[in-house]
Order: sequence, then C-alpha cells, then structure tokens
Amino acid sequence: MLSLKTIKIKIAETGIEHFCRRDSFLYDCLRDAGISLPSECGGHGVCGKCKVKVLPTSSLTPPSNAEKRLLTQEELENGIRLACQAKLIRNVEVAILSTIETYNIRLTKETQHCERDPKLIAKTFVISPERLGTSKGILEDLESTLNAQVRSLLVIKTLPQLSKKNEHRGKAIIYNDEILDLLPASSSRKLLGLAIDLGTTTLIGYLDNLENGENLAVSVQLNPQRVWGADIISRISIVMEKSKHLGALQKAVVKAINEMAKELCYKANVSCEDIYRIVVVGNPTMLHILAGVNPSSIAIAPFTPVFLRYLELSAKELGISQVHPACKISLMPHVSSYIGSDVLAGLISSGFLREMRALYVDLGTNGEIVLKAGKQIFATSTAAGPAFEGATIKRGSVAWQGAVDHVWIENGMLRYSVIGEREAETICGSGIVDLIAAALKSGLIDPRGRIVPPRRDGFEAFVREVDGERAVRLSEKVYLTQSDIRKIQLAKAAISTGIRILMEESGVSSDTLKIYIAGIFGTRINIHNAFKIGLLPSTSGENIVQLGNAAGLGARMILHNRNHERLINELRSCITTLELSTDSRFSDAFIENMSFPSENI
Repeated sequence: MLSLKTIKIKIAETGIEHFCRRDSFLYDCLRDAGISLPSECGGHGVCGKCKVKVLPTSSLTPPSNAEKRLLTQEELENGIRLACQAKLIRNVEVAILSTIETYNIRLTKETQHCERDPKLIAKTFVISPERLGTSKGILEDLESTLNAQVRSLLVIKTLPQLSKKNEHRGKAIIYNDEILDLLPASSSRKLLGLAIDLGTTTLIGYLDNLENGENLAVSVQLNPQRVWGADIISRISIVMEKSKHLGALQKAVVKAINEMAKELCYKANVSCEDIYRIVVVGNPTMLHILAGVNPSSIAIAPFTPVFLRYLELSAKELGISQVHPACKISLMPHVSSYIGSDVLAGLISSGFLREMRALYVDLGTNGEIVLKAGKQIFATSTAAGPAFEGATIKRGSVAWQGAVDHVWIENGMLRYSVIGEREAETICGSGIVDLIAAALKSGLIDPRGRIVPPRRDGFEAFVREVDGERAVRLSEKVYLTQSDIRKIQLAKAAISTGIRILMEESGVSSDTLKIYIAGIFGTRINIHNAFKIGLLPSTSGENIVQLGNAAGLGARMILHNRNHERLINELRSCITTLELSTDSRFSDAFIENMSFPSENI
C-alpha cells in the first residue's frame, strides 16, 4: 500500500510509472528514474532548459519567480513547467519535451597505431617438475621465475588447478612487478586496455589491444553529470550544498564508464574480462569526483585540490565492474587546480613540445591555454564557461543530430548545414562562431556585439524579436538572442585575454607561433571565422593545427608506452602557471577583448 506521502509520476511517452515523495522536485524524481533533462545550471532555475509538460497543472506547486521569468504566459497556460522549480503535490502525467542525447563525433587521428613499451604485459612461464618438492612452494617458484609478485588471493587459488592441468605451463598477466592473472598456456584471452578522456561535457573511451598497439573501438557519450550543471563550478557547488551529492555524481560517471566498457567490447567482439588496465585523463575536479574525493577545496581560496599527483587504484574499489576483477586504473597527474592531465596528455600527443614557439588552446569549458617559448612553458586557465559547447545558449547544444554546425553567406542570404541533414533544432559551437562572423560581415551585429538594423539589403528578415529581446534568427527554432551574444563575448574575451597575457609574459607574437587547437569544438570550428570574431589571434592558416581529441590520443599513448607516462610526470613540473584572477593586466584586457574586431579579417 502506497503512503499518502508517495506521488505517482506517469511518463506520457511510454506509460511507465515512477513513484516519488510528495514535495520532491520533479527534476530530481525524473533524474532518479533515469530520465536526463537538459540543465546547464544544475537545477537552479537559471538556464530554463528543463521544460516538461504536465497534466493536470494543479499537480505541482505554483510557478516560481524563475519560471515566470523564463517561460512565456502561453507556455505556463499550456502546462509547460521547469522541472527543477516544480514540486510534486499530487499524481501527475509528464510529457518529456527534450532529453540529453548521445551524439557522434568524427574521430580519426586519435585512433592511430601507438608505439609499444607497456607496463602491462603477458608472459609465458614454465615451472620445471624437477624443482618441485624443494623448500620452495609453487608460488615462490613462480614469482622467482617471473621476477614479479602475486598480491591477490584469487591468483594464488588458480595455481593448483593450473599446475595440474597444464604441467606447470601457463601465461601470466603482469603489471609492473605484480602478477594480476594466471592463465593456461593455450588461453586465447586478449590483453586489452581502456583509455578515457573524462571531460566536463563529454566522455570518450578508446578500447585498445595492448599486444600490438591497435585501437579496436571508440565510444563517445555526454558526461551524465551534466544534469547537475554544465561546468565544474556548478558541480562543486552541488557537492558543497549537500555532501551526499558527491556519491551521486561519482555513481553517475562510474555507471557511464561501465556502460562504455560494455559497448566497446560489444563493438570489438571481445570480453570485458580482457580489460586489465584503464588510463584516465581529465581536469582535477572530474578526477576527484571519479575517485569519490570531495573537490570543494578547488573552488575555495587558496584553491588547493586534495591531490595533483598520479594515482593508481583498483578499478574494483571505484565500482568499475565491466573489466577484469584485477584491473588497475591510473589517474594521470595535473599541473594545478584548473590545468589537468587532459592538457598534459594533449601536449605530449600533439607535437607541441617539438616546437620552439607554440600555443596550445583547449577550447573547452575550462579554456586551458599553454604557450612554449624556447625552453619556457607557461600555462593558464580561463573562465570561458560552456557557451561554446552550446550550454547557457537558449537554442544551443553540443554537436548532436539536428544541430546547426556551419553558417555562411550565399547570394545575399544566410545559409546553414545541419548535423544529420534533418530539420534544424539547435545550434552548436562551430555554428555559433560562424553565425556571429556572418552577422558581423552582413552588419546584423556591430563590433560591440549589439544586434542592429542590417546594413545590407535582404538581411532584415534575419533580425526578429524573441521573448522580448532582439535575435539573429536562422529558422523558427534556431536563433541567437542579444543575451546569447553577450555570453559568447564573455567566453571569447576570456580565452583571447588569456592568450594575450601569456604572449606578453613570454615576449612572443602570434605570427611566430604554431597554434594547436584541441577539443571537439576545435575540430569543427572554421578557423577564419574564429579570427574574425577575435577568439584566436590572427595568423597564417599554415600555422594552425586542429588536433581533435588530443587528450584522448595522449591517454592512449600513455596506456601503451611507459615512457609517455614518465614524460607526463616530468612535464607537469616544467610548467609555470599564471593565475589570471590576480593578474593586474587581466581586467583592462578582458574589457577590450569583449568587442569583436572592427576590421574584416
């Protein structure tokens, strides 16, 4: 019998019913039911993207001030609510208007063959019968033969059967000096490893054969933690509000890794039990959460994380189950609180270190920038935020099906392409950069970022009013409002100011730099348009290298070669970090970089 405090939620699309406590927020109930609604603000009533339709409307608490601000009167009258603001009063039927989707990206360079010198190897062994019966046991003799130690009772228990069936012949799986597994000599088990780029927005996994350096499969998912907020500060804030949220965040990413491992093994037609090692790169906050370590100190002065160094753990103790029980997981080291192992991995995989003068820009949520001038390396991170990944933009999204990814001017009109060649539903980062560049060129936007009456004939139709503010509109569903453009100006000013200060600090100019652009957004971006809006310093196109997922390739290189693991540990101590928030040059440069370039680059 249901308690009077229990509310029934029926999902209109499926008819499936879920139960939740009265006075719970609808957003939390849907999340617990496995339904991930878009929410860049982490359920704080700021982004307005967690819209649902409810029936009857009296089933929920009255609209909050945030809902009255973010929803139109017509939407409210039609039962549209923000799930993060509405609490349950009585049984309700909910229509889900949009969910977080998985999406596909182009991955090519990152799957190349890797040079091998792995820490994880398979080694055959023979224990001579003549040596049995001495003062040594089978275990000690095996350890002496392999020059490695057994540290697991499960491995020891395999010895009697193994020696009986195979006349003391077999194959050992060895990690450093530890014997992880013992197999019959005839075993066909493969030696596999998993390299993971754990990003704030995306989770990318690579399943590799450690015996030949080959990539077997790739998987890309949105980070499920996005439902708690699109950036790391939102997620830290959630943990600071209630410590129990740390467990929920960790559980979400561990579940995603387990699902990813299962999917990769299915694609490659191999067993999950063949995975003996995982290498993870990411920013410090993401790796703290994965390890179940509270990251709150990263957001509080003096911004000191719990750990920056390399950590080697058991996958089992983190709850990662779709691997071999003895699987090791290596969390790569970081430079500082906001410059993570994903940046270091990108540096070793990109060719950056071979240049005399080079700039590395990760166009992600945290906007990490590294500059090399001779033997000196400087680095900083910028509060770019997730705007270029579509978050906080009203019709923005990541690069998934239905997103506008490119915009151009053709025959006096704004034209665009859509991922999946379907109706345009949203606009992703590369499309946003193109649209702003086209709007500047056509006079729809002035250098200060204001939407103005167009200078060119025929462009009047692209300026409309949406929800009480001006917007540059591509279609009925896709547009950039004035407030959206301001958010892009803030993001691009943060990145361009960081680059400028690093160049001033090192005494180099942009025309002498080889510029490496990392990140999924950086793969799709039109470089000329990035120059035009002032996101990147203008230089010759020959000096630009668009890397794609450099962090993922770096993680794979570390997985296959112990020298790259040693290099990443050495590199972190060679980098001088600059803290922009305390740099006297930042404020003036940031304000100056808010404007778009007035010249047509």
